[in-house]
Amino acid sequence: SLFRRVFVNMSTLQEVESGLNVMWVLFCAIFIVMMQAGFAMKEAGSVQHKNSVGILSKNVLNGFVSVICYWILGYGFAMGNTKGGFIGVNLFGLASDHFDVGDASATNPLEFQYFFIQWAYAAVAVTIIGGALAERCKLQTYLIVAFFVSIWIFPIIVHWCWGQGWLSPFANQRYDYLFYGKESNNFIDMAGSGVVHTVGGV
Repeated sequence: SLFRRVFVNMSTLQEVESGLNVMWVLFCAIFIVMMQAGFAMKEAGSVQHKNSVGILSKNVLNGFVSVICYWILGYGFAMGNTKGGFIGVNLFGLASDHFDVGDASATNPLEFQYFFIQWAYAAVAVTIIGGALAERCKLQTYLIVAFFVSIWIFPIIVHWCWGQGWLSPFANQRYDYLFYGKESNNFIDMAGSGVVHTVGGV
């Protein structure tokens, strides 16, 4: 019957749940990436007309620099297994079974969507800094700032708050929050307000 096919087959329900989770994360990540266009327009409108092309170029290059840096080391520092609650020590270059396309199973789902949304947050943090540096530094200087923020500064803060670091409600759990109890530190970051905006603003 229809009921049996839809509601009783738990593996199908788990697949549907997994697919919906992936789509939701990708949907949110695309909106975060679209913020780059808004930042570009805001910054282009805030500077002198002669500098608007440079500002727009800076925002495009920000995406290139941050995705390469976050792929090489940033994601590993941010979401890798913790070393003393300070820094992640694996997942560099997305080297993990969770990113092996040939091994996509229900027990080991692919996690490219998590890399995508984490990179989107990193790019936004760098862009916030770029707004403060508009007309105050050369393009080369900004790219150096983008390099260090997306490969070192932002990933460390992400590890502390969203990874397995000393502030994270995840602690040593990868998917379960620890909001209460002795192991919880009662720190919950909502939508990047304590990570993205603090790194970008400070």
